[in-house]
Amino acid sequence: MRKRRLLSAAALVVAVTVAITACTSTATDDEESTESPTLRIGSSAAPESFDPAELSLGVEIPQFWMLTYDTLLKLNADGTVSPNLATEWSYDESNTKLEVTLRDDVTFTDGAPLNAEAVKANIEHIQAGAGRDKAYADAIAATNVVDDFTVEFELSEPDPMLLTNLARNIGAVGSPEALTTEAIKTTPVGSGPYILDTAATVVGSNYTYDRNPDYWNSEAWPYDRIELLVYTDLTARVNALKAGQVDATWIDGSTAAEVEASGLTVTSSPAEWVGMKINDRAGAVVPALGDLRVRQAINMAFDSQAMLENIDLGFGSLTNVTVLPGSNGFVEALQGTYEYDPDGARKLLAEAGYPDGFDLPMPQFPFRAAYNPTIESALGDIGIRVIWKDFAPTETVQQLYDPTNAMFMTALNGARESWDFYSSAVTPDASGNIAQSTDPELEALLDTARSSSEEDREQANQAVQTWLVENAWFAPWYYRDTVYATSDAVTFEPQFGDALPLISTFAPANSK
Repeated sequence: MRKRRLLSAAALVVAVTVAITACTSTATDDEESTESPTLRIGSSAAPESFDPAELSLGVEIPQFWMLTYDTLLKLNADGTVSPNLATEWSYDESNTKLEVTLRDDVTFTDGAPLNAEAVKANIEHIQAGAGRDKAYADAIAATNVVDDFTVEFELSEPDPMLLTNLARNIGAVGSPEALTTEAIKTTPVGSGPYILDTAATVVGSNYTYDRNPDYWNSEAWPYDRIELLVYTDLTARVNALKAGQVDATWIDGSTAAEVEASGLTVTSSPAEWVGMKINDRAGAVVPALGDLRVRQAINMAFDSQAMLENIDLGFGSLTNVTVLPGSNGFVEALQGTYEYDPDGARKLLAEAGYPDGFDLPMPQFPFRAAYNPTIESALGDIGIRVIWKDFAPTETVQQLYDPTNAMFMTALNGARESWDFYSSAVTPDASGNIAQSTDPELEALLDTARSSSEEDREQANQAVQTWLVENAWFAPWYYRDTVYATSDAVTFEPQFGDALPLISTFAPANSK
């Protein structure tokens, strides 16, 4: 019997019952479910390093390092945070000092104690390193040791994402003695629930983790062993799942029917919005894009419903908003601001002085190949002539951050805290704001959102979102669901606004 679960963002906190076979090489299925369960997950990528300064949030990579490193706070499936290594925390009135109280019963796997000095050493190690995500710690001007188990983060400015980031890679804590060693890149020394079995691990191919016998919260982790197996090819991951070589893996809408036909379970949930990223809002490269009417016309050019059905096979829902429902910046009233209306779009272009349209150079990303013909056709229908720019595969990242690329398709993850999106794609210094677009009114709204108290933050974030939609800084089509497949008997919770569930939410079905 096949199952498909299509979950709304509001339903993400509901545990999803799916099937997973937890088996070991020495036990029967019945024995394993109670004696020595093993969870095997197929991954599309492998970690580059286990150095805390180089931990990544990309694709499935957090699944690898979150097993060995505990974080100061715990990221929950619904996007909220809760105590973990930190038992309590509080801000001062200015939101520029955060005091954190640590557990006093935690040790690293090398026997060293986890304390305030260890936290300080890790934050400073991250800030001094060259990791891609070190900017998430930029607001921390100083890490002060108050006493053995109390640390204070002194901030250069309020950072609405700090608590969330302390539940991610910035909050991962490794043994101070291991931080400066070369071995830390392949042999993590943390205080997490599992220890990487380096003898059973083949770097880049398969990673084996055994339970940490001294872990302070072992009852929260039901598996004695977890194996992460790397299959960079989607077909290979699907075949591994069908053959019983893995119990769960990330797929996409194009393979969902095949997986379901094999008697496996497909679960989908909102994770990201897809659409056009209009980078050149000032019109420096393509002058037409500096006109609001042109950007509005682009929003009206795409038949998003047809694209959702034909390209992503219905796995998603339409949106004009760039944060997910359930995020603290979501505004329901903005949905429907731009409807598919090519005639209206052509009229707006004419009013803006472009009755015959204009040329629009655009990078042709291979990983967007399924969308490129529709992008060219939809824009061409209203008079915008796409001129595709080809480039070598090794230049992909460079193209994503090249400010001369006036517009291209994007897919951006959602988050519970909308500042996650604003700080990465909207603020003038955001890495995703590649043309450093700005506007005085928007900057004032962003300043308010950045410094708002938790009680006022939702309203402030909604004001930013309203401005972005009304000024057509982006042209979203729809929320695209993440699609996850499993075999037969485990519970897990999809993660709010992310492509993959947290491994901490997996459990054998018979344990519930």
